[in-house]
Order: sequence, then structure tokens, then C-alpha cells
Amino acid sequence: MNKNYHIEATESTPEIILDRDINLYRISGDILPENSFDFFEPIFDWFNDYIENPDEKFILEFSINIINTSSTRRLVYLFKLLEKLADKGTYVKIIWIHLPDDEIMQYTAYEFGNAFTKINFETQLK
Repeated sequence: MNKNYHIEATESTPEIILDRDINLYRISGDILPENSFDFFEPIFDWFNDYIENPDEKFILEFSINIINTSSTRRLVYLFKLLEKLADKGTYVKIIWIHLPDDEIMQYTAYEFGNAFTKINFETQLK
């Protein structure tokens, strides 16, 4: 079983909590890392390990204020991993939390929801 993964938010990176002990999976803050490949690599490693021994249900809280283009591409890969998880029989849901007037994040959630149909997307307002 993989270890829990937690990093604190910075000015350019979000807080990441991937905690199997308490079933808390959250990405929150700004995603503007200088090198998105380096930033996301340990997250992808965690998910690849998780896919080998998943739970029946996986719910990711996703509360992002702003995201750069290279990180959006990395999210596409992350959601592909989540679809692999769904293929293994796990119920996968993303709760996409955004500000009421943030039309960009609302539209982004809508687009991801249409692109990744094996993942249940739910939007909520902050």
C-alpha cells in the first residue's frame, strides 16, 4: 500500500493531500509551478501505486483558483489515471469547487467532465 502524500501550498503550487488513512483526497490553491512535470511527477507516482490496490470509492476535492497551461496538460494525464482507476471498478468522483463568479473554472470543470466520462464530476460553489 502506498504512503500518504501531503505538501503545503505555496504562492505557485496547491496544497496536495492524498491520505488513505482518513480517505481525504484534495488539491486546492493555485497551480502555477515553474516546472509542472517535476511538480506532478510524485503525484502521478502516488496514483499509479494507488491504482494497484484501490478502494471501492475515490472522491477528489478539487478547489483551484488559477491554473497555467502546462499544468492543465498534466491534469489531463491525472484524469486519465483516474479513468484507469474507474476501469478497475472503483467509483471515481471529482468535486470541483469554484467561486460563484469564476466562469473560467466553471467552464474548465464542464469541459473536463465531458472529456472524461468515466469520472463523475460535481461542481460546488465556494
